[in-house]
Amino acid sequence: MLNEETRHRLREMNFGVLVDALYLQEKQAECLALPFDDRMNLAGAIGRQACMQGFRSRYIRVPDLLELLSKATLTTSSRCTLLKKFSGYRLLVLDEWLLNDLKELDQHFFF
Repeated sequence: MLNEETRHRLREMNFGVLVDALYLQEKQAECLALPFDDRMNLAGAIGRQACMQGFRSRYIRVPDLLELLSKATLTTSSRCTLLKKFSGYRLLVLDEWLLNDLKELDQHFFF
């Protein structure tokens, strides 16, 4: 998408984070094509690096998160508590994302 000169100029203007995000977006299709073990190693490495830099991070499987959500849906206060708990993480690594269709209530929780 971006040529090397454009990337260089954006970095000079202190838009390095934007350049990195655009680069990752370009490479996203390649990342999804990685074998399962490589994706898990990559997710673990990103999580460890975030922790080392002082960011709160957590790994969770989406089915496990949805189970917690369904238990918390029984009371409004539990749902709010769960949302507050997971919104406190700077990095949330979601595994098994979109393997199953999400209900509308679950979609509202994620988005």
